[in-house]
Amino acid sequence: MKILPSRLFAGRKPYLGWKLPVALTITVLQISLALLATGEGSQSRIPNIPPTLQARARLIADGTPMEKLCVWDCLWYWHIAEQGYRSTLPPVPQNPDLANVAFFPAIPLAARAVRTVTGVSWPTALLLVSWLGAVGFWWYVLALLADWGIRPWVTAFALFAIFAHPASLYLVAGYTESLFLMAVLGFVYWSERARRTERAFGVAPVMAALLGFTMSATRIVGIPLAGYPVVRSIVLSFLTRKMPGRMLGRDLILSAVAAAGGVAFFVFCQLKFGQWNLYMETQQVGWSLGKNYLFPLNLSRYRWSGPNLRAVIMWALALLVVMSAEVALRQRSRESSAERWSARLSALYLAFAIFYVSAVGTSSANFKSFVRYSLAVAVILVLIAADLWSLARLPRRVAWVIAVTLFVGLSFSLVQWGFFTMAMKHFRGFFFA
Repeated sequence: MKILPSRLFAGRKPYLGWKLPVALTITVLQISLALLATGEGSQSRIPNIPPTLQARARLIADGTPMEKLCVWDCLWYWHIAEQGYRSTLPPVPQNPDLANVAFFPAIPLAARAVRTVTGVSWPTALLLVSWLGAVGFWWYVLALLADWGIRPWVTAFALFAIFAHPASLYLVAGYTESLFLMAVLGFVYWSERARRTERAFGVAPVMAALLGFTMSATRIVGIPLAGYPVVRSIVLSFLTRKMPGRMLGRDLILSAVAAAGGVAFFVFCQLKFGQWNLYMETQQVGWSLGKNYLFPLNLSRYRWSGPNLRAVIMWALALLVVMSAEVALRQRSRESSAERWSARLSALYLAFAIFYVSAVGTSSANFKSFVRYSLAVAVILVLIAADLWSLARLPRRVAWVIAVTLFVGLSFSLVQWGFFTMAMKHFRGFFFA
């Protein structure tokens, strides 16, 4: 059997090449399906949201088909981008005119920059940010898979698995998903390349720092994810039984810079409002999103029905399956690169951190919106699974049986629970995640 070489970022230059057209094609397909889901000429309901946002929703209802994609949280980002942050102390529940410090600043700031440069409307600016982020996200998915030497048919399968996730619609909906996932994958991509250079201020370290900063400025979970380079060095030193040396110091600096985006937002809240944790308090008051760090020990208190609860169970099991596969396939892999193994284990850290922080943050609200948050977990697990698949010594018939079974399951998910079905609900004013 042919031995696959370790091709993990093996000196390749990050050319756009074929990956950019593919990323653009997938994004255009998602946008087209989203526009189709709005239902041209159909009547969309005005969501049950604060009056200020309802007024914006009515403006969108009379606007262009493209602007109709800006609903729900997109309207909050519009308000923050246009009016800035404001809050009473203590904050009042779900009143953007009085308290809107419930969202991190990356999306509103990016939308303000796009509007300043192009002069487009606020909804269009937010959607352009989302779409550009989606293109970047798909490019980094392809780049990571290509640099890991994943076969084209496995890459196509991985793209389909991500596309079939019900929350993939948020990649083009003016939400944080696309910018956050682009920043996460870009942070991983350039962090890996930074490990191959001696220059502290080369292209790779600077890009990793910028994307890491964006990551933590987009969502609070980005702060613990900033520890990826440090985790990578520690895991690698454990596997090779060698001290990490200078690399650990560089990784500590990179992680600190990456976490600075979220920390800067807390500093801003302290300086402007006199309360650094105003974001957490606004989430608690407005959406009942408290913190239950020991939620796995109190499972009996939750109503185990509905899509969000099923998502918690499914992705917890998925994490366990991938971890088990990592252990089981370690002895049977086609190569024994400690670099590659430590990269996958560090990626598992990212998946677990996103799962745990998202579940903790939504547990007090019966895991509301967890379906949407699980998209990031799914993306990372799909990337890990693709690499594990390329290393597994499975008989051809067994591999095809598994592949066909997964394809049928994903196709069913795409029809029953996938992009288009959920998009019709979301863009017509019905909340589902």
